[in-house]
Amino acid sequence: MVFTQAIAFVIPSILIGYVCACPTIYLIEKNVFNMAKENLVFFPSAVATLLAVTIGAIIPLMSSLIPIRRALSVTLLESLNTARSTLSGTVIKIETKAGKAASYVLFGSLSVAIGLIIYICLP
Repeated sequence: MVFTQAIAFVIPSILIGYVCACPTIYLIEKNVFNMAKENLVFFPSAVATLLAVTIGAIIPLMSSLIPIRRALSVTLLESLNTARSTLSGTVIKIETKAGKAASYVLFGSLSVAIGLIIYICLP
């Protein structure tokens, strides 16, 4: 079921990515590289498409293996027990000046945002 859900999110993102990428590549080719004397082809080849689809499908499937292993490593009674939490929290206390801590938070937020954009738009 986890694999089905992973594929259900991967296939639409790949299709949307190609629908958006092909016209964008065409516009960039015509507007930016129109002065090139050679006839350049910027459209993705079949090998590039196959590689993108393979990587886009493998990443979510591989990331779902660890939760499956963790769920299978405990007994059914332990996995269904909702009365006690199996996760332990971690508290991080930053004891530096506010300006320095704010820059770390800003850098972390930007890194997460860029990572999400790459993860969503790249496949």
